[in-house]
Amino acid sequence: MKKRLSDEGNETVTNCNALKMQSADGKFYLTDVADTEQLFRLKQSIPSPNAEPLSYG
Repeated sequence: MKKRLSDEGNETVTNCNALKMQSADGKFYLTDVADTEQLFRLKQSIPSPNAEPLSYG
């Protein structure tokens, strides 16, 4: 997704940070993370009417 957004000229990817998070196998991998504002901006950029609404757990 980062590559697609970058190819489209969207600067949203520059606001994403990477954290090392533990996977199911116990290893740590760099994982892209975003805050609530960034997630809303990403959702608003999806042109599909089938996009799932965001909900808080």
